[in-house]
Amino acid sequence: MDSNSKKKININEISIVGGGISGCLTALSAEKKNYKNIKVYEITKKIGGVLSDLNFNKEPFFNGCQYLDADSPWFKSLIKENLFKKSDFYIEDVKYGCFTDFEKKKAYTTKYPEPIFFEKYNNFKLKRKKVKNLQDRLELYPKKISKNLISWVKNFGIEPKEISAECAKNGLMLSRIYLHQHSREILKYKKENKLADALYGLPKNMLGLKNVKTAVPKKGYNYFFYKLKEILEKKKLKIHFSSSIKANYFKNSFIINNFDQYLDTKKIVWTANPTNLIKSYNNKKLDSKYIFVSVICTNLNTKIENNFYINVYSKKLKIFRIYCYNLDNKPKLTIEGFRGLEKEVDKIHNKINDIFKRFGINLNLNKKQKYYKVIQKKFFIVTLKDKNYLEDFYKNSSKTNLIPGAWDSFFREQRISKISKYL
Repeated sequence: MDSNSKKKININEISIVGGGISGCLTALSAEKKNYKNIKVYEITKKIGGVLSDLNFNKEPFFNGCQYLDADSPWFKSLIKENLFKKSDFYIEDVKYGCFTDFEKKKAYTTKYPEPIFFEKYNNFKLKRKKVKNLQDRLELYPKKISKNLISWVKNFGIEPKEISAECAKNGLMLSRIYLHQHSREILKYKKENKLADALYGLPKNMLGLKNVKTAVPKKGYNYFFYKLKEILEKKKLKIHFSSSIKANYFKNSFIINNFDQYLDTKKIVWTANPTNLIKSYNNKKLDSKYIFVSVICTNLNTKIENNFYINVYSKKLKIFRIYCYNLDNKPKLTIEGFRGLEKEVDKIHNKINDIFKRFGINLNLNKKQKYYKVIQKKFFIVTLKDKNYLEDFYKNSSKTNLIPGAWDSFFREQRISKISKYL
């Protein structure tokens, strides 16, 4: 590549591609490590990424069940350095429920957030088989359980045989299942068997685990990122909006351009979608598999004491998560479901009321209130091919000037930690 044909700009110490929370926190972390000329390049006109709020009639709603880890080092740092105040957030123990109707008896619990089974099984021991994909992983469970899980996950519009087994815990809400009738036996089984420990879950109190402290911006994520933008700019960390970053691989280094400007940078952190980056490196194209999610939002005419979400595992409902919360002192509801849910909203409000009543919450939803609907593409699915491509890319690019964005890590804390480690 002839870099002289491009217009050169000032040398940066580090360029960060992507203005989501990972990119913004990476910028703050780089500043602490004495990097100079830190620049963030964001394709849209604002920072925030997937955490950004939805807006309907100029009113914000959370885009799904989103919260920050109040115990994470980066969040504690924001408070300690007086960049934000604790009073800017609702900080509380995460509160959740689970509704599962895979069995004859419908299961409701606040003790465990993922699929719960109340039946007693003659043999709950996991099968021994080589796990190559998501279907293999789910088939480790007893047949009656695995059949229900595989059928349910196909509602996302994916074929489990084509998907990485890691996706069970990375976004698909199937990391561990809870067999209520076998709690004591499972506790012993988990201590004896690593696979059982990875696939069977128990309530936190049985494992001696503390509750997760969550932080939710009181005025919403858009306002949080507005303030974060002010903080970055005050620290002279430049943000370039409406960017178009292209990458090329040349002599063991990555070269990036923003439109026609060549960016002469010491290091590159790529937190955005890596499809074009990897293609520039080895001409391999990621599947970049996505799913469609139907999101429905509404205001509530009832008081919400604490933010509360319910994971839903149902043969009949197209819903997989419901989140009631306070945003700017207004009680609201965000419903996430499989594609087609948007056509059924007028029929399901009573069912949602019934589910929440089982958890002691009266939502008082009715047919006449205003429901806002949107269908979104969500990119958290990793195919087997993409998993192999990413692992190969991580390995072979480790000695270049690039810090990958830990794209196959679904959990925010893991991504931020991995990126910060290599700064």
